[in-house]
Amino acid sequence: MTAQYRVEVSSGGRILLVQPIFPWASKSKNSHQSIPYGLLRIANWMKSLGIDVRLGRGNVTFDDWIPDEVWITSLFTYWAPYVEDAFDFYSATHPRSRIIVGGILPSLSPDYCFERFGKENVHQGLLSQAESFDADYSLLTKKTPIYIALQAPIYIALQGGTGRTIIDCAENIARVSHVIMSYLIERMGVRM
Repeated sequence: MTAQYRVEVSSGGRILLVQPIFPWASKSKNSHQSIPYGLLRIANWMKSLGIDVRLGRGNVTFDDWIPDEVWITSLFTYWAPYVEDAFDFYSATHPRSRIIVGGILPSLSPDYCFERFGKENVHQGLLSQAESFDADYSLLTKKTPIYIALQAPIYIALQGGTGRTIIDCAENIARVSHVIMSYLIERMGVRM
């Protein structure tokens, strides 16, 4: 299901994109460092609209920056309590900001989300406007290991994007190569 979402913040507005802190399994060496690839794509789309975007991981605040909207992503439905915690935190710390919950949880459990967060605060499905944008890796810190930062685009390239043809895979590998080079140059200080 693809939904059209109308951003209520105009150019010059501020949106905080949030990935709650989820309890990654201890048996997985690197999963706790997983990046919110979907949020990074949404960030790039929002920046194209002239919106000031920041990425928050967990419950964070910025002393000099108050968002007009806070968008919280979700993963597995059984991690709903972590999404609720983030929603409650941002509702309390930013009472004038609009808080939106999106991701997998509202798509699979809309009635639960409508009741818990309010229907006006829930986004179901993909954000089709952001689908054509690459992830904005500039929001990641230099502390993010490169193998973690590039895991999602490499996986997508190897899967062939739509998975329909080998041409899709070749086109995605070209896009991923550009993303890798940009990341190395901009974030890691590598000179080619």
